Amino acid sequence: MSKHPYMSKRGGVWQYRRRYPKDVADFLGRKVFKKSLETLKKEEAITRAAETTVEFSARVEEAREEIAIIESKNEKLPYEAAVDRVKMWVEQQEQKLDKIRQSSPGTLTAEQAKENLADNENQLHDLKDLSEKGIDDISSTWGSLFGGSLDHLDQAHTNAVFELLRRAKIELLKRILAKNNADFSKAHFDYLFSNEPAPPDTGGKPSAPGVPFGKLAQAYWANYEKEALNHGISEKRRNDVERLITVVTELMGTETPVATINFNMALAFRDQLGRLPANHKKYYPDLALQKAIERGKKEGRPCLNQVTQQKYLSTLKAILDFGVMLGDLPANPAAKLKPLGKKKPAEDARKPYTVKQLKAIFAAPLYTGCIDDEKNFAKKGDKIIRRARFWVPLICLLHGMRPNEVCQLKPKDMKQTDAGTWYFDLTEVDDDQTLKTVSSRRKFPVHPYLVQMGFLDYVTQKKTGKAPRLFPELKRDKYGNYATGFLRWFNRTFYPKVGEVKSGQSFYSLRHSFRDELRRIEGPQELLDLLGGWGQGKIVSNTYGAGYTPDQMLKYVEKITYPGLDLSHLFLK
Repeated sequence: MSKHPYMSKRGGVWQYRRRYPKDVADFLGRKVFKKSLETLKKEEAITRAAETTVEFSARVEEAREEIAIIESKNEKLPYEAAVDRVKMWVEQQEQKLDKIRQSSPGTLTAEQAKENLADNENQLHDLKDLSEKGIDDISSTWGSLFGGSLDHLDQAHTNAVFELLRRAKIELLKRILAKNNADFSKAHFDYLFSNEPAPPDTGGKPSAPGVPFGKLAQAYWANYEKEALNHGISEKRRNDVERLITVVTELMGTETPVATINFNMALAFRDQLGRLPANHKKYYPDLALQKAIERGKKEGRPCLNQVTQQKYLSTLKAILDFGVMLGDLPANPAAKLKPLGKKKPAEDARKPYTVKQLKAIFAAPLYTGCIDDEKNFAKKGDKIIRRARFWVPLICLLHGMRPNEVCQLKPKDMKQTDAGTWYFDLTEVDDDQTLKTVSSRRKFPVHPYLVQMGFLDYVTQKKTGKAPRLFPELKRDKYGNYATGFLRWFNRTFYPKVGEVKSGQSFYSLRHSFRDELRRIEGPQELLDLLGGWGQGKIVSNTYGAGYTPDQMLKYVEKITYPGLDLSHLFLK
């Protein structure tokens, strides 16, 4: 007797194994029907296999009957119709509960009412935190409300409907709890389920739960730019924000429905940020961000630091907050997220130059003799050309000024007190000059070293020649900053030729070296903050009118000498 076609042996015991037809397999979620025939004897197994074939055929028939029922009952719904059905469901459920409450008032005992309240609150908690019970609750409602009518939707819209159902059940429970507490002050809790007209910002139409993230980001940017222009935010800052929005949109997904964004998606966004290579646009200008992440990992490039991650994360939060205002989200799922990695202590964010590094800078051909101060600044020669490239690093080292504060100086900004003390006057700026903060406005006596190097002679030449600025060879960038080109030259071209570039160091390291030097001379804190143009708190007496004069500050400025650094080779003989 030949064996049955679906019989096979396993461990000596006969088994029945048969593949389901594809339509049934898709419905059941299983491809193969398997059953042990529970016998070692072939003849007995053949008999049982024939019986099992009848059982298999019955299962297939039952499955196909269920498929037919579902297909006849549930025609395919477009996404928009599914949204309408969910909104209608909320209203219908509330009406049913109201009828029950009206038809049998006071039928529950106090203990039963207390239990119902606890059940509702627990259910609400499970839905908000999306626990396993909450997921099961939503899935059950999905089945009774839609059956298989949404199986044709793509994953993004399926997620959107799932999130819509979660919001719908939360809305319904909040309404129930409010009425049980005799609170009728609100007709709705989630704007999505309101019948009221939308706020003006939404163009008079309620925001659809399927609005894509890219569209929300564009709306946020339009609103931000409008407010930024109204408040005088600089073009550079506006462009920075626009770049942040572009990256955030790509990482989150332009077509991602806003209603689907939950805490887990926000976590995934945060994790992607933690893997994004620093300066990815510089190294991978033509790659999509996901490809840049893969390439950066392969090439071992450092990832975004904590501070930069925070900028992107804050941008995502701002966009989602805007979505909450428009009614696209009930709450911001990223509100409490923090970036990966530890924030560097302030003292480690930018590192000062060591004395050895400062010696290398001011012993370069630019300061000891070069061919010219342009293309041949690094080639030894017999010229010491005292222009911007010579003076700017020295002024920043000895006065701690910010690069643009120096690069935008005009001859009129150099003044002299009645006692004869020359000083930089940063208290009055023209339309083409900017200062970072209010505390940046200050008067700083010229360091004696600069006087010995001939800086005042240089100033006199510019005043006599009616030069528009002290360093006319420096050009403004498109944002009006005179320091951009100079900083690019110093950081990328000059310094790499004279010293080892270390992490956390750049031209701004001169300002940090200056800060350390101020600590060394142990002057009054109020004075030290004034010299560096740092915030001076809320002490009214710290303002310039009631504070130190350049004559009083000079005795402290004279102490700024950088022990171990000899600059005497730059003094005029």
